[in-house]
Amino acid sequence: MWFCVFMSGCGAAAAGDLEYVRPDAVAHGAVVIDTRAEQACAQHSVAGAHCLPAADLLGARGELPSPPDLLWALGTAGLSGRETVLVVGDSAEARDFVAGLLYLCGQARVQVLDQALSGALRAGDLPAGAGTGRGMLRTRVFVAPMRDRLWLLHRDLFHALESPARVVPVDGRDALQAAGTGRDQRAATVPGAIRLPLAIAENGGGNAATVLGDREKTSYVAYGQGPKDSIALFARLRALTGRDVRVLAGGWREWAAVSGYPVATEAVPNDADSAAAAAGHAARVLGIGILLLVVAMVFAAVNLRRGDRWM
Repeated sequence: MWFCVFMSGCGAAAAGDLEYVRPDAVAHGAVVIDTRAEQACAQHSVAGAHCLPAADLLGARGELPSPPDLLWALGTAGLSGRETVLVVGDSAEARDFVAGLLYLCGQARVQVLDQALSGALRAGDLPAGAGTGRGMLRTRVFVAPMRDRLWLLHRDLFHALESPARVVPVDGRDALQAAGTGRDQRAATVPGAIRLPLAIAENGGGNAATVLGDREKTSYVAYGQGPKDSIALFARLRALTGRDVRVLAGGWREWAAVSGYPVATEAVPNDADSAAAAAGHAARVLGIGILLLVVAMVFAAVNLRRGDRWM
């Protein structure tokens, strides 16, 4: 079971501990972690890359493994936790999940390639070669201490929301995931949450920082549907916004599974949702206007053929 003590002074990531980088900003000697499927990594990756697919760090139902199993898996990938790693991949969610998980586990420095690996390899931005898959036994012992104050269990978040501290949950689920999740089959969130779908958070730190707003002395708690998107959102927000961000690693499924916890049927409105709603309304109005114009033109054409005057 994950252990977490919620403390108000945890602070944001130290500069450079967790960051997104271009190929020309990769740290010298960084160990490359390829998060794609092992077959793809072994065939064509960055030269000397360690293959660590995101799927290897999740159970059959998308759950996180126990801490001993997780640390064993990192050891079989040749990591001790003391290295600087460069996390790469083609799926932003899988890449960010692995990067966030490594950071939470205590990896000394985590860099994340801010573009698809396949594109960087085609452009020659990174040296190509074969990747190395995980072994059956660990080749190193992962010894870095976990950043356990950044992990939240559902009860930690419940108590934090009842405390005087300013804690703002950030719901990273998209509209389809959120729909019908409430106990009355309406869209539901953790009380007080602001909506920031992972897809929006992936489009640069400016969007995320704008949605989070300028709240002083505030801690943010990222969560998605389950562990994978929750930790991916955590990595993105913590690296790009410089805010104090923690993670409800079990995601919405963990919160909703406890019958005594409150849920809100609507998230607190934010600029991203308002802009999306306005755009949708404008599109509907435009579509209706075009339809009425077409009907009027057809009606006029029919009457003109009949020789009628159109008043």
